[in-house]
Amino acid sequence: MNSQPLDTTLQILQINANNSDFAQQDLLNDRFAEQWDVIVIQEPYKNFLGNTRATHRWHVVYP
Repeated sequence: MNSQPLDTTLQILQINANNSDFAQQDLLNDRFAEQWDVIVIQEPYKNFLGNTRATHRWHVVYP
């Protein structure tokens, strides 16, 4: 049995993209984003279909 405690720290980043495609793309492609467990983007960029952008490394969840 492992006697060491589990690391239960959850790293969350909340950021406001202000509907900016550039700001959101910069965050999506930055290695800085890899240090967070959850990233919440307030006012994300949305295209003409109402969809936001993401890469294959991201999971988009709409409210």
